[in-house]
Formats: sequence, structure tokens, C-alpha cells
Amino acid sequence: MKASILSPFKCILSTVLLVGSLSCDQNNKTKIDNQVIDIQHISRELTSIPLDYAENFSLKKGEGFYLLTISNPWFDADQKFQYVLKEATANIPSALEKVPQISIPVNKIVCTSTTHIPLLDALESSESLIGFPNTDLISSTQMRQLIDQGKVQEIGKGEALNVEKIIALKPDLVMAFSMSSDLSRLELLNRAGIPYLLNADFLEKTALGRAEWIKFAGVLLGKEQSADSIFQQIESSYLQTKCKVASVVDKPSVISGVMYKDIWYAPAGENWSAQLFADAGADYLWKDKQGTGSLQMSIEQILTQADEVDKWVNVASFRSLEEMENANARYIHLKPFKEGEVYNYTKKIGAKGGFEYLELGYMRPDIVLADLAKIFHPEQMTDHKFYFYEKLPR
Repeated sequence: MKASILSPFKCILSTVLLVGSLSCDQNNKTKIDNQVIDIQHISRELTSIPLDYAENFSLKKGEGFYLLTISNPWFDADQKFQYVLKEATANIPSALEKVPQISIPVNKIVCTSTTHIPLLDALESSESLIGFPNTDLISSTQMRQLIDQGKVQEIGKGEALNVEKIIALKPDLVMAFSMSSDLSRLELLNRAGIPYLLNADFLEKTALGRAEWIKFAGVLLGKEQSADSIFQQIESSYLQTKCKVASVVDKPSVISGVMYKDIWYAPAGENWSAQLFADAGADYLWKDKQGTGSLQMSIEQILTQADEVDKWVNVASFRSLEEMENANARYIHLKPFKEGEVYNYTKKIGAKGGFEYLELGYMRPDIVLADLAKIFHPEQMTDHKFYFYEKLPR
């Protein structure tokens, strides 16, 4: 992603390239709902894969296959999606025959979000990626080498996916996501015999919940045990940092976000970002604002609390206070700006200008938490060096 002035919410969305989707008519919707009901007796006979934090997917294991359920595929979805992930020799119960089937392990995959990339890297499956929309957005060193070698094809930019090119690549799977029930472009792939699967990790309520989607990727890639081990390490590291600052009494007040046009976007109090601030030992100014999405406020609302704030984090793509002032002169009235206590996730930049935080950060909340804890309580984090974050210079 090239540097631009975006709200944190917009910034997150800019790292994922929207894929279009097919609107299910009422008959299709009923069919999906009936499948969910019909397989309940089969589902009870399967073994659940333990998930400690993720709420947006579930996995149940049979003999040579898994039943995957995506419970919240897009914002405010009123339907679930189910898939049978099937090894070559597996026999599928008759009750599951109408559920979309995906052969595993997946060897050739098209991904549509930069947040999918670290899953492949961590599981040593980088070479399974064969297509991506707008490859300039990818920061991963391993993936950039594959792109330079011509092993990862450009399949369009933004919403303009080149469906014909994807079909020509013949991937085993397209890992997509959707912001709505419109799945029309994906259905074109389906009709051509290319299965797609909706990844809804971005709708998880906790940072560890989002990171736990590596277990989802582990099953797809035939590396379930490796995925479990990686997640255990991430969880352990996260909880260690959380414990370090848990007993701190003096918690600095923090705000997040910037203006985008006339609106200040910031995480609502039940958003996973707000939980990160709490776990890092900060008092998030809007922690009591309900909701898991973004708050939308005016600059006037922010300025009424200008002197109550100690730290300011996640300021879109700004890399200096001068940049911020040039964009909006009213920023200078906020206490953290005056005192130089503004921090951003812009320290690591990929070869093509993308921020590594917006790619790797969602799978590694333990590193993000350590960075935040060092911002809020440097005395507790003397051995930690900033990875994603940096203090913005004048």
C-alpha cells in the first residue's frame, strides 16, 4: 500500500482487496440454511477442533475430512457458510454431499488479502501462492522473491479482478472475503470448477481470535500440528506481555485514529484494538463506547478532551508530526501532539511501500502488544525493541 492519509479503519480495508460476490436469492439462502439443519446429527458425531479465542469459524474432524463452518462471513450476515475439506481417499457421509467440497491439502492457492500472506509464510507454504490482486501491496520478503521470479501472477487491481486469468491459473482454491452478501464474481469461479472459501478473520472480536485463524490455514494446507504449535507460541508471548503490565496502577490515557475528510474514525470500545490497548496497560478514552466496529466523531468532539490524553497511536500513514499538522492544523491542540507522544505502526515498510503491520500484525498480536506496552510502560519493557511502531519525529 502506498502512503496515503487514511483512517485506521480505511487503512485496514485498504490492505485487503475486495472481491465481488454472488447475491444469494431466497431459494439459495433457504438451501444453505437447510443444509446447516440437516447435518446436525452428522456434526455431533465429529470431533471438534479446539478453538480458544476465534468465534467466527469452527472445525469438526471426521475420518479423512473436516467440516468447516464460517459463522459470520461479512458484517451483519444472517447466514452461515459450510465447507467439507476432504482428503483424496476420504468417504463423505451422504448428509454432507451437497456441502461445497474442497480438496486438501491445497497446493495452489489464490489469496485476495495481504492478511492471508503471513499464514502461508508461517506454515512454510509461501510457494503455494500463485495469484494475488495488486502484488505491490505484499511486503513479505519470501513472497516478494516469488513475485520477482514470476511465480505469483497479478490477477487484477482493486475490485477489478481478472476472473479469466484466475481460471487460467487453475488454482486449487481462491481464499476470498466479502463485505456483503454479493458473491457474484466468486460464483463465476465456482461455475468454472474453481472453489472459493470465505475468510472472515477480520470480523473477530479479539486479537488472539484473529491470530487463531492460522489453525484454519493449517487444515487447508495439511499442516494442522504446525499451526497449533505456532498459535501456542503467539498466545504464550501475548499473555506474558499482558501479565507484565497487568498490575500497573498508573495507566496513561490513549486515543487512536485521525481525521478522514470530516470524520475522525476510531475503534469502538468492544473492538479488538480497544482490547489490545487494555491488555497493554492503557486507559482507552473511548473504552465505554459500545460496538465492535469504528466510531465516527467530529474534530470538535475530540478537542473537548484535548488535555485529557497522554498518548496517541495509530495515525493512519503519517510518519511525522509535520505531516500531520500540514494535513490538519487542529491536531496541534491535542496534548500528545504538543508533547511529542504520537506513535504509529509505520516502522517496517515493504519493498513496494506497504506497511508490514497491515500484513503481519494481525497474525502476530503478541508483537503488536509488546510494542504498545513499551509505548505505555517503557519501564516494564526495557528489553523490547519496537518492531512495528515508531515515535513520530517533528
